[in-house]
Amino acid sequence: MSSTNSSTPLQAVRASVAEEMPTDVRHDARTDELPFVSVIVPTWNRAPFVRQLLNALSYQVYPSDRMEIVVVDNSSADSTEEVVADAAARFDFPVRYHRKKNDGPAASRNRGAEIARGDVLAFTDSDCLPLPGWIASAVSHLQPGVGVVCGPVRPTPITRDHPFFIHQVRAIEQEEGLYPTANAFYRRDVFLECGGFDETSRTYSWGQPVGGDDTEFAWRVKRAGYASAFARGAAVLHQATPVRPTEYLLSAVQAQVIPRLVSSHPELRRMSLYRNYFVHRDSAGFDLLLVGLLLSSVSRWSLVLGIPWLTTLHPLVKQDLWPPKYWGRAAARIVLRFESAILLELALLRSSIKNRSLVV
Repeated sequence: MSSTNSSTPLQAVRASVAEEMPTDVRHDARTDELPFVSVIVPTWNRAPFVRQLLNALSYQVYPSDRMEIVVVDNSSADSTEEVVADAAARFDFPVRYHRKKNDGPAASRNRGAEIARGDVLAFTDSDCLPLPGWIASAVSHLQPGVGVVCGPVRPTPITRDHPFFIHQVRAIEQEEGLYPTANAFYRRDVFLECGGFDETSRTYSWGQPVGGDDTEFAWRVKRAGYASAFARGAAVLHQATPVRPTEYLLSAVQAQVIPRLVSSHPELRRMSLYRNYFVHRDSAGFDLLLVGLLLSSVSRWSLVLGIPWLTTLHPLVKQDLWPPKYWGRAAARIVLRFESAILLELALLRSSIKNRSLVV
């Protein structure tokens, strides 16, 4: 692979090259027997992140003549095309660029699959950093009968240097039934057989993807009789991504897809939800907080029910706890987290009623 200049977000990727190959990678396959893998990356106005992603992919411990990268650009107004061209000139594997109208990430992934040349379609996002064993580990799990492979998604820490309004995902360390396209692999023939991602799932008026198309498609593949697998060595790091204030404030609205998905795929109650009915542990803690507040007029001791949710705030504000000049910033984060939790609750209740599938 070509060498690349390191930057701070890439240090973990570079360090893992020198550690060891993932233990779940087979070493008995000849190079010419390995499948050709196309890495498909949709993006929009994220040139700096695209550069870091491409650099991370240059460290893959997979033969360079058995892979390519396809960047599908949703009409960015920044230097994304120049970043891709620079990588294409430096790397030992093909890096291809395709520009299209901005009609949502699902359409972009489908377009990438159409022009990809690989036997395996690997999907990740432009704000992700795949670790070196990502492709090799996932490919080793694509045994006969397996249609989709996913792997860990690990959020990078949020620091004071990050912008105030950012998007960050929750960690995924096991198969949870969601199969996010931050880290998903499909056999090309299976992808085409099952029809690809649902392109009717586009974006809200403020620019946020509606979401759920990745989960829906994976379950369509499984309903067609194909198995899924989780490759622990196929990990990606997810960077904290700057977003507009409106998108930050309304991000919880995206959760309204969950009751619909649970209604169509009841297995998600067991695989993905916390205690079968809560979208995650934090939402359960917030519901306890609400109960405590409602009962506080009867007994002040009921306020202790809010402790589980309050403990979830520490990772959010720990970088702003000292010196005191950052306390205002920490207080603002807490208020916005409360706003997000309220909006999440309302979005879930509305969607639960609409889809007749309770998720809170």
